[in-house]
Formats: sequence, C-alpha cells, structure tokens
Amino acid sequence: MRQVITIFLIIFISAHSFAQGKWSIDHEIIFDRYIVYEGAIDEKYPIIMRLEESSEACTNMASKWTPRLVYGWYMYKKIGKKIPLVGSVCYTDQCESSKELFVPSDPINYSFTDKCQINEFKEQFIQQKGDQDFLWKQKDGDTYPVKMNIKHEFSWKTTAILKFQINDLTISEINLTQLSKNDYIERIKTISQKRASGKFHILIQYSHQSNPGSYGHGSCGAGLEEYAAHLTINESFEIESFDKLLYRSCINNIFEIKAPYDVEKPELGLITKE
Repeated sequence: MRQVITIFLIIFISAHSFAQGKWSIDHEIIFDRYIVYEGAIDEKYPIIMRLEESSEACTNMASKWTPRLVYGWYMYKKIGKKIPLVGSVCYTDQCESSKELFVPSDPINYSFTDKCQINEFKEQFIQQKGDQDFLWKQKDGDTYPVKMNIKHEFSWKTTAILKFQINDLTISEINLTQLSKNDYIERIKTISQKRASGKFHILIQYSHQSNPGSYGHGSCGAGLEEYAAHLTINESFEIESFDKLLYRSCINNIFEIKAPYDVEKPELGLITKE
C-alpha cells in the first residue's frame, strides 16, 4: 500500500511541477563587428581572412587619431589551417595605410613599437588608404599583390533577440531590434517578470553607446543611451503590447535616476509619473 501511495505522489508532484512550468526570458545579441575577406595572393594562392577591430590603441599615446589593434587570422584554402594575425587599423588622414597586419614570430608573446609595428614577424599584409586589396610580403622577402573581395562587412549594428523559455526550452523568439526600432542594442537585462491573468509581463532594460564607433572620443563618446521596456505576451506566446522609454541619455541630457517601473508589479508597465 505504501509503495502505491509513494508512486502516486511522485506522479502527482511531477505532473504538478510540469503543469506549473518554470518560464523565463533569455536573450542573445548578435554582433557583426568583424570583416571577412576572400581573395588570392599573387592570383595563385586562394586565401580567407577574418579580422576583428578592437577599441584598444596600439600605443600608450591614445587619442581618436591613434591606430587601434586588430586581431584575426588568415588561411590558405587548400591547407585549411588558421594563421594568427595581429596589427592595427587607422581611418584618419594622418595614417599612411588603413591596415597593417603581421604574423608574429611568436603568436603569444609579442609587442608593438611606438609606430604600431612588430619587430619579430614572419609575414605582413598592408592595405593602402582607400584600397580593398592588400600587399603581402615575407620579412626581408618578396612582395606580392593580394586581390580581395569583402564577404562580410563590418557593422556597428546588432541583432537583439529575446527568448521566451519554459523549462529551459525556447518556445518563441522576439526580435527586439525590430520591435524597438533600435539597431545598436549592446546590453539587455531582465528586471522583472510575472504571470498575471493568464498573461506574461516582462520588464527589461537595454542600452547602447551614445555614439557607436566613437571609441570614447568626442561628444558623448563615453555616454550611454538606456531604455526601459515593458512587454506583454499572451497565452499563445505572442507579443500583445510593447512600450519603451528612453530614461537615461547623454545625447538628450536625460539623467533621471528613478527607474520608470515597479519591480514588484511588472503588470503595471512603465510608470512615467509619480
């Protein structure tokens, strides 16, 4: 009899737990801050190159004109082995070239000179101003042209996705980029969530740089644009309503500290007045 009661309780508790369903909101942000080239060295050796630009300066004398570090790799298509690259990128008129890339002699231990050069390197790629192609040369060796096509453009835009999950399984995805009409979302934080009257209420914060690509320089270069948003999702896991509010902004001189929501009562939505 006890065994029957125990089995019944296990089944009841399991069914009850599943029926309750633990739900949550997760998120994903897709960044396109990299560039992919495809081409050939000396029109004979097909290669692929992938580069990511950094906000770090290549010297200690950092300013908005200082070249920034670039990391990446290239590989010969026939070999398929990635060869590490490191170098600098510069878009100002003060620089002679747009990109200078090196294959370091030691890919772990290397250092830059005051002119953003690496002394100990095996190979070098140089991209001249306004040019898509490169020059390739071995250290103290011959130089060859490298014809390149861009296969993936570098972009400051992002794609922000919200994921409605039940028991850690994604039931539906919400494109926050399209919903908010904001192409530069960099951070998302779930503030509060609650199920009330059969509907799901979610409060989130999202933000981005005031001036994407400024690298901390210029007006509001280090500023942020911060939004609060309220979503209502119905029982079919579809968006029923969406409201947003820019409540902190360097560009618009909004420095309100009080958050426009009640964490305990997300069903109230955004609160814009006392």
